[in-house]
Amino acid sequence: MRLSILDSGHGKCVWCTKAHAAVARAAYRDAVKVDAVLSDLETAAIEEPVRAMLRKLTHEHAAHAGDMRAVLAAGVSREQIADARA
Repeated sequence: MRLSILDSGHGKCVWCTKAHAAVARAAYRDAVKVDAVLSDLETAAIEEPVRAMLRKLTHEHAAHAGDMRAVLAAGVSREQIADARA
């Protein structure tokens, strides 16, 4: 799930949120999941390691090497990390 969606939603930029959400819906081919994450990250039906990564990146706007090692160890792929940081 793209961090840019959550970040733009967090900043309440309607245009940015809609644009990034449209890209995510097309990329993931799962509009229901994208909308659920936008609605409430904590209750969305996503893998817990992905939720933890998105939570950290969205709220702290930073990730360090130790953070990346932890999410990799929790089962998040390098591709998922790159996608979330895009």
